[in-house]
Amino acid sequence: MNPHMIDNMYAPPRAELTEPVVVAAPFYVVSRPKLIALFLATLSAYQLFWYYQNWQLQKRSTGEPLWPVPRTIFAVFFVHSLFERVRALGASSRLTADWNASLLARHRCGAADAGLGNTRPHVRKIDRLTVQ
Repeated sequence: MNPHMIDNMYAPPRAELTEPVVVAAPFYVVSRPKLIALFLATLSAYQLFWYYQNWQLQKRSTGEPLWPVPRTIFAVFFVHSLFERVRALGASSRLTADWNASLLARHRCGAADAGLGNTRPHVRKIDRLTVQ
């Protein structure tokens, strides 16, 4: 007899009714070409979305009381922490990374500083301020 056939053809189908266990992804994974293409196509606005998604997933997967929006807005201060979390998860999973998290974060911060430096108005140094 065929194992897929049932004895009673009028019986309701049998199905597993337990809910599958869903594990939250710890990070928002994007391929390097896609990241570069979206970064360039959106004039670097995609990086804010990428930071937000990573912090949101970190909040869900770790249960820590993280605030994704402020961490995205002030990404220059939190990028070291994010990249270190990626490195630590890889190390705990016995995965080796071909990049240095600290160096990559410093490079990212340097790029942000360079971008801000070009848009700042010229400010003269004031030696003395007299109030009357």
